Formats: sequence, C-alpha cells, structure tokens
Amino acid sequence: MRDGDSPAHGADVYDPQGRVRGLLDFSSTVAGLAPPRGWQERVRHAAGRLTLYPQPRSRGLAAHIERRLGLPEGSVLVGNGSMECLDWLARAAAGAEVLVEAPCFGEVPALLHSAGARTLPLFHARPPLRPDLGAALKRVKEGWAWLADPVNPTGAALGLEALARLLGRARRLRVQLVIDEALACQRLEPRPDLAPLAVSRPGLYVVRSMSKGLGLPGLRLGYVVAHPRSIGRLLPWTRPWTVNALAQGLGAWAFDAEAAGAAGLRRELAARKADLWRRLRPLEQRGLRPQPSDTGSFLLTLPPKGPPAAAWAAALERRGLLVRPCHSYGPWGLRTLRLNPRRPAENRRLAGALAALADDHGR
Repeated sequence: MRDGDSPAHGADVYDPQGRVRGLLDFSSTVAGLAPPRGWQERVRHAAGRLTLYPQPRSRGLAAHIERRLGLPEGSVLVGNGSMECLDWLARAAAGAEVLVEAPCFGEVPALLHSAGARTLPLFHARPPLRPDLGAALKRVKEGWAWLADPVNPTGAALGLEALARLLGRARRLRVQLVIDEALACQRLEPRPDLAPLAVSRPGLYVVRSMSKGLGLPGLRLGYVVAHPRSIGRLLPWTRPWTVNALAQGLGAWAFDAEAAGAAGLRRELAARKADLWRRLRPLEQRGLRPQPSDTGSFLLTLPPKGPPAAAWAAALERRGLLVRPCHSYGPWGLRTLRLNPRRPAENRRLAGALAALADDHGR
C-alpha cells in the first residue's frame, strides 16, 4: 500500500489473494476479544446444517430473539449482518428525504442514494460533540431520519434525556426514525433496551449486530426490531436464503452468549481503553491528542502539520499495525485516527510506533 492510500473501512486484514495478513488490528469496530470458550465445537455441531437449505427468512432465529426480548411475534427480522437490515430500510425510504447524522457508517449514504432517497446530512460541527438531533427533525417532517448510537467513528452516544427528546419530537413530526445500534457492544455504560419501545410505536426501527460483541464478525448476523406493521414495510425487500444455514444454526447460541457476556465485555473494554489512553497521554506534547468517547474505541487527533491520517495509517501498517484513518468521514477526519484498544502488550507496541512516527515527522 502506498503512502496516503487506505481502505474505506477498517479491519481489511486480507491481501489481494485473500490470505490473512499477520497484522495487529486496532482498526475494527469489533470488540477484539476472543470468542466464548467452546465456540469451535458449536461451529462443528452447526455445520451439519450445511447439507440443507437455510430457513428462507431465518424465522426460527427471529422467534428466538423475540422470546428472549419479550417481544410480540413478527417484530424481528434477521439479516446477513446489520448491513442487510440497513439495505431494507434504505429501500423502504425510496423517494423520501432522509436526514442523516454525519459522520456515519460510510455505507449509509451509498445505500440511500442507490435506493433513490435524498439525503440531508446533519454534520457534527466539532466531533465527537453531537448536534441537536431533535431540533433538526423539522427538516424532514413526515420523512425519515437515520442516526447511529453510538456513532461510528466518534464513539459518541446519546444520553437518556437527549434520546427521550429525540423520540418525542420524531413521534410528533411523524418522522420514520432509524437508530443503528451496531456498535452497542462497544458502549461502556448500559442503557435501557429500546426494543420494547420500538415494537410499541410504528415508525421506529432499531438495527443491531449479533456478532461484534461476540468476537465472531464473520458470522454476518444482524436484526431489526420494529412494530409488526413497520416490519411489514420491509418484507417486500427481503430475499430468501441470504443468511446461510451455518449462521442460522449458531444464531440462537450467539445471541444468548453475547447477552450473557455483555457486562464482562464492558469491564474489559474499559480496562483496555484506560491502558491505551494512559500510554498515549505522554504523546500530547508531540501533538497527538486522544479524544473522549462513550465507547471502548476512541479518536486520536494528529499534529496540525505534517502527513495526514492516511499516511500515518500506511506507515503503521508497514510496522504490522492496522488503524483506521478517518479521512473518508469528511474534512475533519483528515488528521484523525480511530483506535480500538487491545491487550496491554499490544497497546504498548502501538504507542511506541506512534511515538517513533511523531519523532520522525517532527524532524
């Protein structure tokens, strides 16, 4: 990879031939912890399903999630990762105006544009601080609004009061509201579950990943929760067999295991974040400033002079370290990296490499 080149997403650990490269990955939004003990045996047991077609629309797995969350039948749709769920919602919004909080997951504008929706970006003036989302909804009265909670890549999360104001305003203005909770596993403080609220009021859609917090992102499992009538709006865009039989066979276990391990995951993420933060603080005198976040990952602002974030990322990759440059999120990200902390020894290696690069660029 040349200086200044970098992928549009983090966690690109493959070479052009599809082989896994030996990199330490600090770029991913996945929690980065090992999967639960016994997961490989679970995979072997579920592999027998590969001799069968998968259930056409994963109804059995959806029913399991509904039972576990205490939701009515028909309020959950399971997709091939949260990405497929977002695609259904984009198609449902075809022809509408959609307020999109920015920065956001880079595929969201592409999905909406390809579906024929008109996006109205609501930019953060100074990430990670968020604008007043509720006040902006009047721009799309009786339209759509999309946001993530927490935000990718800043790690900012809505507090309960801000969330309540947003939901109340969306209801009064009849705005179809999509809340992407794909990074919920990275949240350091628990929050009351939005699922019961989503099924009680048409027009509120909550999208989630089922594998990021489990350390098995390759499963590609996600789901959307909404009122059964709202789910009905998405059904025309679903297709059979998009979730493979192996993923369906592991799905119920994955959902339960991720829920059971959530508290321990938050503790481990907090410890890893504190460790890397402590190692980076001395680098502030070299112009590298870690930014606060509500998640285990956080942003690192680079010096105002010298190479941009993409060049820093390329230089770190040559040292075997993968980080996420934020240039694809807008001008503010040209000198910003997103870091997802790892174990202390690995954090020490990253901090050392950043210090060396800062010294090189300062000469």
